[in-house]
Amino acid sequence: MKICRGVLVCIAIVSVALYTSFLGGVAAFAQGKGACAGDVQTFCSEVQPGQGKIIQCLKQNIESLSQGCKDRILEVAEQVAGANQACEEDIFTLCPGVPAGGGQVAQCLKANQALLSPQCAAAMSEVGN
Repeated sequence: MKICRGVLVCIAIVSVALYTSFLGGVAAFAQGKGACAGDVQTFCSEVQPGQGKIIQCLKQNIESLSQGCKDRILEVAEQVAGANQACEEDIFTLCPGVPAGGGQVAQCLKANQALLSPQCAAAMSEVGN
């Protein structure tokens, strides 16, 4: 079960990274506030924040992260999954042809924030909170 949980946390980190450029709550998470503050300080203090670098650092140190940080990553990943589902139509309509990965879809949604459906906007505001 521990290996599976490690894989889930790793997948969760990738999911969270997709939204770091869009949401303040996730950005704060990525900057080492909250449950992962100690882990960011311990493992990523030399990393310049931005462009998902803190998330990548946490991913590289996944086996050594505190349980609280792993739990928070999983919690945010569940919120991100909900936002992905709630925003599926918005992504299709507002961001056709935008390749997934590297935060490009999140940046597209941010650029079109005023046009987001109510359910997408609500789901996005919940991520990281």
